[in-house]
Parts: sequence; C-alpha cells; structure tokens
Amino acid sequence: AAIQAIGEIFNLHPLALEDTLNTHQRPKTEEYGTSLYTVCSMVNELPGGEFDLEQISFFLGKNFVISFQESPGDCWSPVRERILQNTSKRFRSHGADYLMYSLMDSLIDDYFPVLERFGDKLDDLEERALENPEKDFMAAIQKVKRSLYTIRHLVWPMRESIGQIIANEDFVESGTKLFLRDCQDHVIQLLDIVESCRERSSGLMEIYLSSLSNRMNEVMRVLTAVSMIFMPLSEAQAYFSMPGRASMLEIYVTSPDSVASFRPAIEAAAKRQKVELSESLEPLDQHAAVEPIEDHRRIVASDPHHL
Repeated sequence: AAIQAIGEIFNLHPLALEDTLNTHQRPKTEEYGTSLYTVCSMVNELPGGEFDLEQISFFLGKNFVISFQESPGDCWSPVRERILQNTSKRFRSHGADYLMYSLMDSLIDDYFPVLERFGDKLDDLEERALENPEKDFMAAIQKVKRSLYTIRHLVWPMRESIGQIIANEDFVESGTKLFLRDCQDHVIQLLDIVESCRERSSGLMEIYLSSLSNRMNEVMRVLTAVSMIFMPLSEAQAYFSMPGRASMLEIYVTSPDSVASFRPAIEAAAKRQKVELSESLEPLDQHAAVEPIEDHRRIVASDPHHL
C-alpha cells in the first residue's frame, strides 16, 4: 500500500512498481515516460565470509530519485555524510541523475571487498590442495564456484544497464555521463576479477584431482612392492603345505623289470612322509606323450629331496 501511494504521488508506472515488489528481477534499465526505472543488486557481507544479495530499485525523475530495498541497512552511509556535511558541491550543482550515480557507484564498490574475501579463500584452498587436501576440499571449491557464478550472473547485466542509462537523453545530463562511464568501468573490473577467481577455482579442482591420482599411485606402488616381497613366500608356503606330496611321485621306466629297482627308494620316501604308497606304477609304453629319456628313467616328484 505504501509503495502504491508513493507511485501515485510521483506518477510511477504500475509495471515498474510490480517489478519492485517482485524481488527476483534481473538487473535492467527501462524508461517509463515520467521516470527511468533501474534494478540493481546490493551485496551484504555476513559473518564467516558469507554474503547476501538484495534487490535495489531506483526511480529517476527530472528532480527526484527514489530507491526501494528489501530490508533496512545499506552501503550508502558515505553518500549521506557527504550530503549532510556538504563536502561535495556536485550534489548541489548537479541534478538528481548525479545523486543516482553516487548511489550506484557506492553499491558497485561494495562488491570489491567481497571478491577480495573470495581471493583470500582461494589462496587458503590452494595451500590445502598442495599440502594435504581433505575430503571436504571438493565441496569447498564447489561452494566458491557457485558463489562466483551468482555474483557474475548479477554483475554482468549491470554493465548493459548502466550503458542504457548513459544513452538516455531525457533524464541524464551530459556531465553526469562521464561519471557513469567510470561506474561502468568498475563493473568491468568486477567481471574481470570474477572470471579470474573462477579460473583459479577450476585450476584448484584440477590440482586436487591430480593430487588424489598421485597419492593413489603411491599407494599402489607400495602395495605392489609388498606383494612382490610376499609372493615367493606365499608360493613356498602353498607348495610345502600341499598334502600328500610323496603321492605325486611318478616314475617312467623303459622296462617293467626296472620297477623293482626303484621300489626301495619309493617305500623309503613314503615312510618318511608317513603316506601310503600308491601301486599305480605303469610301463612307459602306456604314456605315449612322454619323450624318450636318455638314462632310461625319469623321476618326477614334488619334493625329490625326500627320495
């Protein structure tokens, strides 16, 4: 009701008042006959390095400037002090357009300390990435990237919005346009800082993934070395723990009459190993796959030292 009353007094357009009430507008500038309507976003620093965004709506007329914000508190204390203390004569010599420039300039300059905090946070993350990245490192990087994307989403259209204000001939004097161009340069500087921080955050993510890969390679190298050390021991243990080693003894002879000469050795090996002797000795002519043996016999055993 209060906003509608103000709109009736200053003859503000109903569509502009509707955009003022719906506080999710993209930064823009529109001319509505009797006034120039501009939407910006003001950033407020919060404890713990966080920030909050608030929509600011400006109405610029021939001899008035009206601003609407969502909640009490703003960044315009320096502007108020200069007006009250009369330290700047431009407020008296220029029109309402210069006052609107001063408010927008103070609003834009308030972004720089917030981006400096992000720069410090990225420095800390870079040290963590090189020293000992923790499990929450990826989440911290993603949080920074989301915040930077939000700021970029709001700052980028402000450049175009200020350009539309500069191009306006009905509500902006030529002398004020020089100051507005400086304000537009500040927006471009903000965009450069945001893009630089975004590139740094992407680089930190690559460093983190590379660090994880290097740590995994180190672990695999250690595990490989340990396995190479214990593999022969495991093979030896498996070999010497096989049950019935002596029962694996096979003897190939050229003549069945030669079996009797090997029987004492076979019986002695079976007795030492405490296993039963197998009577499945067969002549060589039944093993067609066996190659000729020079000394007319071949003894194959799992542990021939026991013979």
